[in-house]
Amino acid sequence: LQREREAGIPSEQSYEVAKAIKERYCYVCPNIQKEFVKYDTEPDKYVQCYHGLNNVTKKPFSVDVGHERFLGPEIFFHPEFVSSDYVTSISESVDQVIQQCPIDVRRGLYENIVLSGGSTMFKDFGRRLQRDLKKATDQRLMLSEQLSGGKVKPKNIDVQVISHKRQRYAVWFGGSIFIEEKMELGVVLYDQSEIVITSQGNKISRKAKTYGTQNIRLSGYTIVMRDVLLRGDLAQIRYGKYCVLQEGTIVRPPSKCFSNGLVFFPVHFGDYVFIEKI
Repeated sequence: LQREREAGIPSEQSYEVAKAIKERYCYVCPNIQKEFVKYDTEPDKYVQCYHGLNNVTKKPFSVDVGHERFLGPEIFFHPEFVSSDYVTSISESVDQVIQQCPIDVRRGLYENIVLSGGSTMFKDFGRRLQRDLKKATDQRLMLSEQLSGGKVKPKNIDVQVISHKRQRYAVWFGGSIFIEEKMELGVVLYDQSEIVITSQGNKISRKAKTYGTQNIRLSGYTIVMRDVLLRGDLAQIRYGKYCVLQEGTIVRPPSKCFSNGLVFFPVHFGDYVFIEKI
């Protein structure tokens, strides 16, 4: 975008200049048409100027940054601006991925959309993504209500896009934790004589202690290893696909007080899991 308008950018520094402009001046706008009007009516207020030094000639150069401030990030939401080969926005991609998941986990996924990567650091990126996803879910619920003739009123879906302090390098942090020896999961491979496989695909070690099992429900693809203690009166345990409950883990009943005064809360998919290690 800058090359089309600014001829003074050194070609060998184009990436460096684009990166600096992206990080300093770019942001995500809620309405691209209104943003054009703002820049056209008050250019002195919104147009920024980037100053750099040519690495070869050592001469200073400057670049005016106008509509590019919001047009650059807008590519995430309107990729067709760059190429007609790409027409699916990031909002649509996230929505499609969640819709392809099992229906009973979709609400939890919509409530836990975590941003990661440098390009998500644009100002108001999360707010725009959350707005677009909320609009898509509301339209889908409205259509369902119309198709039912107004007989079914679906519960609203809460969409939460989460920003956090490690957002820029979240993938790197996750990878460093994963390869940390102290965090390595010691998964034990059981043969058929050592485990019980339920109809929902849960794998429960015969050496696990399951008290009050008539009230315990595992949602599927949960591996309960030996020496895991499950107490009675549990709601559904939904840790996600192929969750491993490690040896020496105790899962307590939800919302129940014990003699030692400890209170443990219900476990729901998408929430933080409260467990106590023996």
